[in-house]
Amino acid sequence: MSKTSNLKKIIPLAVLLLAVIALSVILIVMSRDTDSGDDATSLEEGILIVDFTASDIHRLEYTYGEQKVTLDKKEGEWFIEGFDGYKADWELAEKMASSLAQTTAMRHIEEGVPADYGLDEPSLSVRVTLKDGSEHKLDVGIMGSYKGYSYLSYDGKIYMFSDSLSQYFNVSVKELLGLDDNFPASISEGTVMSLSVTDEIGNTLTYTDCAEMTEFISKLKLAFRFQDIVAANAKDDMTSYGIGESARRIDIFYNAPSDTVPNLLIDANYSLLIGGGDDGEVYYVIDGSSNVYVADADSVNSLFESILSHESAHRTECEKDSTN
Repeated sequence: MSKTSNLKKIIPLAVLLLAVIALSVILIVMSRDTDSGDDATSLEEGILIVDFTASDIHRLEYTYGEQKVTLDKKEGEWFIEGFDGYKADWELAEKMASSLAQTTAMRHIEEGVPADYGLDEPSLSVRVTLKDGSEHKLDVGIMGSYKGYSYLSYDGKIYMFSDSLSQYFNVSVKELLGLDDNFPASISEGTVMSLSVTDEIGNTLTYTDCAEMTEFISKLKLAFRFQDIVAANAKDDMTSYGIGESARRIDIFYNAPSDTVPNLLIDANYSLLIGGGDDGEVYYVIDGSSNVYVADADSVNSLFESILSHESAHRTECEKDSTN
């Protein structure tokens, strides 16, 4: 075969190869141009959307459930509004401030309205006030909108971002105060020996080892969850929460693990005092404590009605059991 014949076969292949390479280059360039705008920034690059640092923040306001929490920074310490004289957990508050200063979005969204991205009813709302008096607003909308990303509104602009904020703001006032009020973990179906309920006029009903008691213990833990604290060290002002001589009372007698002897159970008492304020709220404290919490009024009133309504059947059942 002649050299001329070989060249005739090679040249078309070379031209085809060059065409493929040229087309690939054009597509790459077009792709880069498409992603270069503000509304389509590469998901891998990220955009630091805030222009302040953690040390610039003077005040933080955020929502936890239905409770609004406000933190003020004074002389390097964080304080909780409404709890004068009580310092907030410094590490928790600083983590919030740092997370805000490092807020990075993956894409700026120019189309649509806030409601399209769940920002009309945000899962998290944060207001930031800086030392210079300027304010900023951040709202987190729909979770997992695209490949695990969420939507964020910052000062009215909407972004797609990997939610790095919510975990730091899932903090209650109780946690910020460093309180561990709760139902003892050892209170359970197998450890409770009796449950006594006292109403506003002093009538007491005691449940022992009857079937309803297990149900009531579960309902108690749901009704009194120690989440929303309204006052710490309120010894001098308990009557304003309806916690006094006319307060309702719950007493639980149970077996608790010994603090000194392994595998030993000892008798223990746990009591709650339940009052009500002029505002219609239901407040409660652990007997002997001065930390006041607010409960859902309907849940608590329903619980007391349920317990007291079982009185007749309870006495009949327990008296019958005790004679066997």
